[in-house]
Amino acid sequence: MGTPLLSICCITYNHKEYISQAIESFLMQETNFEYEILLYDDASNDGSQEIIAKFQEEYPKIIKPILQTENRYSKGERGMNFRYNYPRAKGKYIAMCG
Repeated sequence: MGTPLLSICCITYNHKEYISQAIESFLMQETNFEYEILLYDDASNDGSQEIIAKFQEEYPKIIKPILQTENRYSKGERGMNFRYNYPRAKGKYIAMCG
């Protein structure tokens, strides 16, 4: 895989019911360029991390997660995309998943 043109940045916490659908929607886009999916999970405890890990195993060159073990938001940390996703984004363009 070369340098991606697009970096999709997504932060999540306890979104077990929705995270698969979000990731699948990113993956089903038809493109003629390379992209990456940067996921930041803030120590979900509902099974979200296991779902993310399965997708990462299946698409290791596209899906690049950070799976926290301690919830940073509850410790007062904010700006997770700026702190964790943007610095590792390799794409010329960034798409934010809100």
